[in-house]
Amino acid sequence: MKNTIFSLIALAALIIQTSCKKDGLQKPATTNADLRILNATPHTLYNCTIDPTGTLSDNPGPDAFNFGKVDVKEKTNYKTFSVLYPYSWIRLTMNNKTYYLKPYDYSGEAVLESGRYTYKLTYSSNDDQLILQLIKD
Repeated sequence: MKNTIFSLIALAALIIQTSCKKDGLQKPATTNADLRILNATPHTLYNCTIDPTGTLSDNPGPDAFNFGKVDVKEKTNYKTFSVLYPYSWIRLTMNNKTYYLKPYDYSGEAVLESGRYTYKLTYSSNDDQLILQLIKD
């Protein structure tokens, strides 16, 4: 009888543990993906900073990297990130104005596999927006 009760308790604990929704605070798997920036805007980019896990904050986190100045039609060197998503937090200055791309979160988003990627940055003058496109190299 003791064994049956113990087995039922263990089974219930296992079901509860595996069926609970994971919270968004869990650290994503590492991938060591290489990233570079392609400036496809009509302006030079200054202080082009990428934070691969940043969200709504105005300030970059500890995983951020500043690619510096990126001339028109130029590509930066690759930088290896331990975690990289198809989109990231980006802050840069262009045409004397600061632009941001700030993801709300990365819920449901898969971490990119190890490899080389380019974030192609374009600009829409119609709505004064920076646009990010992921390219697998």
